[in-house]
Amino acid sequence: MSTSRAFRVTFTAAVLIGLIDWALPHSVAQQTFYVGTSLGYLILSVFGFLAGREGWRYRHVFLHTWAFVALWFLLGVVNLILDRGETPADWSPEHDLMAFYGYLLASAVFLPVAFASSGLGVAVAYVVPRRRHEPPPAA
Repeated sequence: MSTSRAFRVTFTAAVLIGLIDWALPHSVAQQTFYVGTSLGYLILSVFGFLAGREGWRYRHVFLHTWAFVALWFLLGVVNLILDRGETPADWSPEHDLMAFYGYLLASAVFLPVAFASSGLGVAVAYVVPRRRHEPPPAA
């Protein structure tokens, strides 16, 4: 599988998971939040693995990881703008702004996890051929 196809397939899977999570009723989405998040990071690992098998280096994989990060960030911002979360009726605009800043902080905190997931996939792609005594993918 070529790297551009690997990116398209994994990014499409991430979009589908994000849209399914977004389309679920809030009560169901709360219960499946960790599953959706874990699947997102698993998809990043699969992308890193597929790209690493084709000879991509970490920097190229990390550049493409930004597309996944941007997708998840935009889905979260749309959720906040459309007020899909369970917010109390007496929330003021200041509370909404604080919630948005909290989301920005959480997004920044989880950036290393996203890049670690894709980097782990690349690392596994380089380790697997060594276990099989095959030459590593061309760089």
